[in-house]
Amino acid sequence: MSRGSMNQGFDQRIADWLEDDPDDAPDIVLETVMAAFPSIPQRPAVRGPWRLPVMFINRAAAAVLSIVVLVAGAGFLLRGLGGSGPGGPPTSPSPALSPSTSATGLPSASRSPVPTAIPTLSPNGDGAIAPGMYRVAGFATPFTVTLPAGWILQGGFSINQFSIRNDTAFLALIVVRDVYKDPCHTEQAPTRVGPRVDDLVAALSSMTGFRVEGIREASVGGVPGKAFTLANSIDLQAAGCSNADVLWIGRDGDGAPIFETPGGADPVWAVDVSGTTVLIGGPASVVDAISFGEPGA
Repeated sequence: MSRGSMNQGFDQRIADWLEDDPDDAPDIVLETVMAAFPSIPQRPAVRGPWRLPVMFINRAAAAVLSIVVLVAGAGFLLRGLGGSGPGGPPTSPSPALSPSTSATGLPSASRSPVPTAIPTLSPNGDGAIAPGMYRVAGFATPFTVTLPAGWILQGGFSINQFSIRNDTAFLALIVVRDVYKDPCHTEQAPTRVGPRVDDLVAALSSMTGFRVEGIREASVGGVPGKAFTLANSIDLQAAGCSNADVLWIGRDGDGAPIFETPGGADPVWAVDVSGTTVLIGGPASVVDAISFGEPGA
């Protein structure tokens, strides 16, 4: 019998055996294995690296993929949140250790909880923001803010203008450089604002069609300033304003426009943060949750 026909016969017996699903192998299979066994070299008993079972790896990969799909579906893309938000890629959580065990599984002494780092909102962030406290990096004056659910950082921010929104409001912190004398007609060049809080309040008070009401001493995040209401009753179309949708009340330190809603009244704060005057607009509950300076400083 030729080697080819012998191999075919052996293969057929294996196929028949597998199809019947027996408990014992055919004699020819056992004979072949036992004949080859003495020729298998013995290897030293060295423990190799431990590996996860393939099935577990596949399930873990599927779970990670499911999380990515859910986050993408929710429109959640935060870079630079210390691994969970805008400004940087997400980081995988480290396995949790109980107080009585170490990473090796051996008993260890109890340890104090490690303080959790405050996530960071960075200038290139974009997307929904999970509730919690955040450090804002990249704005002219560093600050932290604690946010409830529903806020979105859209399109990032600059060193002179930080803005986030929810379904009904905006929170904005702006370093104002210029103010338009007539925000309805921005063909005229804006006027440079002085460096102090009072200079900014005076410039806003002088705008045509606007009212600054209820000026009072106030502080935000531990720094002093003034709080007031910035109001107007301008109808863009009736007044023939330069812009059909919004009013440009001024420009920030980069020359970017500062917008205001026509026909509204907004609570506003102007504060002095170590010599930098910052204009703040937003819900009082969120403004109250701002703290200037680095955390723990």
